Amino acid sequence: MSIKNYFLRLYIKFFHYYFVCEEEDLLFILSAGRSGSTLLQLKLEQTGEVTIMPETDSSFENAFFHYCKYFLFRSKYQLLKEVLLIFSKGKNWDAMQIDSNKFIESYWLKHDKLNFGNILYHLYSTYKEYLNPEAKYIGEKNPFLTFYLPYLILIFPQARFIHIIRDGRDVACSWNTSFKKYKNIDNAAKRWAFVTNLIQNLKPSFKNRLLEIKYEEFVINEQNTKSNLGNFLDISFDRKINLKNLKSSKKDLLHKHHHGVFEPNHTSSIEKWRKLNKVDLLKLNKLLQPQLKRYKYIE
Repeated sequence: MSIKNYFLRLYIKFFHYYFVCEEEDLLFILSAGRSGSTLLQLKLEQTGEVTIMPETDSSFENAFFHYCKYFLFRSKYQLLKEVLLIFSKGKNWDAMQIDSNKFIESYWLKHDKLNFGNILYHLYSTYKEYLNPEAKYIGEKNPFLTFYLPYLILIFPQARFIHIIRDGRDVACSWNTSFKKYKNIDNAAKRWAFVTNLIQNLKPSFKNRLLEIKYEEFVINEQNTKSNLGNFLDISFDRKINLKNLKSSKKDLLHKHHHGVFEPNHTSSIEKWRKLNKVDLLKLNKLLQPQLKRYKYIE
């Protein structure tokens, strides 16, 4: 064995020991945001076989890099407390109904080592035990996680991923009007292009663990999309949890920009880009041409 291969194997073992979680019941919904991921979440959760964590925004990023910085220099007990503290300061922590002291106690009952993947999985499974212990899958749909997709693929090698795609021109319009987060529609469009390119480039890494669906097809032909989802996850859409009950248990979804997901599917959110002025539309078509062609939004 060459020295290069020896150190490569050593690095893989080292990374696996401190970061990798091999659990198979994990599901991540990927999107560029404003793409129908919340609608998808509710349809999946209505089956009773999937539970999705409340969005934590940048908590994963902050916790991951903190762990990377200190995992060799802190005691495992101290570092677990610090990582959990980062999550507890994040968005929607109260909606998770997680007691920090009980979480730490139960973690050490199940694990004898500190491992970042196991910390996240324990966070997910603790939420599942609170909301729906019978669920077959537990996971996240946080759009921010998509930017850290290369890490997720390595940390959770058995997890499944669903990428929901919406016309990038509609996504850019939605970001620009709903949040005013971007100074102009071009920047919102660039976010969509970046995310779709990232997922496209990483497709070989997913093997058979990625399913892509289009928002427009989901809205227009829901049954066909559900059939694809059912086959991919091996779940049934025959059972349907009452939407009012689900709504009462998902307080994190009661935001103004999510109001439409609790209503019957409608096509009013499709092709909103047609209302753009000619200058902005020409910009978007030029900027997003490769990606729009890839997903057959334009010829």
